[in-house]
Amino acid sequence: MEPEPDSPAYSFLPVILLLLSPSLETLLGILGIIFLLACSALISGSEVAFFSLTPNDFERLEQENGKNSQRILALKDKPRRLLATILISNNFINIAIVILSEFVLMRIIPPDTFEQWAAHITNLWGQPEPSRVAYWSWLISFLITIVGVTFLLVLFGEVAPKVYAKINNLRLAKVMARPITFLLNLLGPLNNALVNTTRIIERRLATTAPGGSLASREDIDEAIELTVSQEKDAAQDVDILKSIVKFGEVTVKQIMSSRVDVVAVDFRISYPELLETVRESGYSRIPVYENDFDNVTGILYVKDLLGHL
Repeated sequence: MEPEPDSPAYSFLPVILLLLSPSLETLLGILGIIFLLACSALISGSEVAFFSLTPNDFERLEQENGKNSQRILALKDKPRRLLATILISNNFINIAIVILSEFVLMRIIPPDTFEQWAAHITNLWGQPEPSRVAYWSWLISFLITIVGVTFLLVLFGEVAPKVYAKINNLRLAKVMARPITFLLNLLGPLNNALVNTTRIIERRLATTAPGGSLASREDIDEAIELTVSQEKDAAQDVDILKSIVKFGEVTVKQIMSSRVDVVAVDFRISYPELLETVRESGYSRIPVYENDFDNVTGILYVKDLLGHL
């Protein structure tokens, strides 16, 4: 027996036909969703990529001295604005995906198809009423859009790109350095509004929380620039003070000297030879060893030699 023309089997025929031969508007809409999903994935991944870079990565970027490397180093000094740019851009893209998905859904599944599905559902509770059919028609359309878009955004716009960015953070950061810099400049007013609002909220919460106020590194940097930069020739002082603030992030590798570069003297060295070594090295402390460098017996303070000059 063939199904009746108004049965659920026939209501799927228009959907199948539209999927097999989509119109130009539908095809452009689908391509637009794919493009926006790619943009969402790149921006979401860039959040993990930029904020998971280590001090060793930044040291490598300084040595490379490329354009993208310099952009990454510049963005590193503006973490609040960087995060605001990523969040604002991603939200705009996600909203566009939702709107475009609703447009494509209406082209693939016409409204009368939703009404047919709603009528079949309401038939389960007796004679369908127009108001109930309209409600179920809207609910089915809403659920399909929300569930479908949420699945796409979570899988392709959040989880997959962030897993990739965690593994290839430096590579993705270089790829996204230029686009993120462009977006940071483009969304400047919105970034400033969001950052300033966040700072106000932080200060309010910090003053009411136990332990008093809380100052971030960015706040301290701004305070240093405001107070010190007003003096003449204060650029070096500003750099020194900022370096003190960042001292907690310095790794041993950045300041240590490798074994082959260490200047040390044997405890049997003559006084003239010792003075020559001190002049050439320029160090204020020199390790002293006995027979072999692995057997360090002490540290010579150059200032202690002043009494013997």
